Amino acid sequence: MQHTAEKLVNAANKSSGFTTDGSRNELPIIHRGDNLLVDARLLHRRLQVETRFNDWIIRRFEEYGFEEGADFYSNLSKSTGGRKATDYHVTIDVAKELAMVERNDIGRSIRKYFIEAEKKTRTSVLLAETSGTFAGLIPMMHGGHKTYSYTDVLRRLGFSTRSGSAGKRKERFGAHFYKLFGRNFVTDAFAKHLAEEKKLIDARLSLQLEL
Repeated sequence: MQHTAEKLVNAANKSSGFTTDGSRNELPIIHRGDNLLVDARLLHRRLQVETRFNDWIIRRFEEYGFEEGADFYSNLSKSTGGRKATDYHVTIDVAKELAMVERNDIGRSIRKYFIEAEKKTRTSVLLAETSGTFAGLIPMMHGGHKTYSYTDVLRRLGFSTRSGSAGKRKERFGAHFYKLFGRNFVTDAFAKHLAEEKKLIDARLSLQLEL
C-alpha cells in the first residue's frame, strides 16, 4: 500500500505540473521583487550555443554593457567536480536580447517564448500571505509556480533546519525543490504538505503524552 505522504506528494506533483522524476520547464521565470529573471546557464543550453558557457556569458556582458545588480545577478555554487562555479540570473529583457543576437530560429522562438511568459507572469502579483500558516512569508514566482524559502517554511512549522534533515527531504521529493540565488525554495504544494505532516506528528506526540 502506498504511504500517505507519497500519495499527497504525487497528487501535488500532478496538480503543479511536475513529474516524479524531477523534470521541469527548462526555461523557468523567476520572480524576484519587481524583476523577472532567467537562469543564464539554462538559456545557454536551450540556445544550443557551442561556445563554453562562462566564455559566452562574460563576452555578452562585455559586448552589451550589462551591469551586475541591474541586468544580471551572480552567485557561487558547487559544481559536480567539487569546484565552485558562478551561476548567473539575467533579467527577462536581457534574456530576450541574448536570444535575439543569436540570429537563428531557436533564438527567435525563445524570444517569443519569453514575451508570452512575461505577460503571463506579470499578471500574477505576488504579495506576502495575509492569513493562514504562512502569513507574512513572501513567495517567489518560479516557472509559473508559487514557491517559498525552504528554511522559512521549516521554521514556521517548527521543523529542524539542519542540513541533514533538509537533505533527506530533498532527495525524496526533489521535484518540489528549486535552487534560487544559492538558497532552497519549495513549491506551495509541498509547503502545504509539510504543514499537514507537522499536524500529524503533533497529533501522535499528543496521543503518546496522554497515554
